[in-house]
Formats: sequence, C-alpha cells, structure tokens
Amino acid sequence: MPILARQVGAQFMTWTAANERALAGAEDEFSVKFGDAVWIQKPQKYHVRSLAMLRAKYAAVPDKAALDPILAAAGCLAGLRA
Repeated sequence: MPILARQVGAQFMTWTAANERALAGAEDEFSVKFGDAVWIQKPQKYHVRSLAMLRAKYAAVPDKAALDPILAAAGCLAGLRA
C-alpha cells in the first residue's frame, strides 16, 4: 500500500491527469507539483491512451466493492472514474 499510495496515487495519477488535461487543451507543456518540486514537460499522447486503458480495465471489474476502498485510500480511484 505505501508504494501504491506514494508512487501511483500521489505521483503517477496526478501526473497523468495533468498530462491528459494538457493534451485536451492543446497546451504545449504542463506542470505538476510534487512536494516542493515542480515538474514541467510536454504532454505525451501515449500516456493518455494508457490512462484510457487503465480506466477501461477498472470499468470492466464486475464487483468493485473490495477494490474501491483500496484504490480510494491510495489516491487512485478518482482518476480511474474520471
């Protein structure tokens, strides 16, 4: 759970959501704040597709009752439901 929360929930999901917004807005670059550091880069189309695949896999789970509390505690659930 610590790795899921710190690496995936706090960093990857934050980054990939910002990347998705930047591409949707046709922005040349985007930034994400991680602690005291700011990460700036150009948006990446591949990661929008990979996020869509993660969302599709999540949507295909028939009974999310056991999975949702874990994903919510890790900070991943909102990004998968978007």
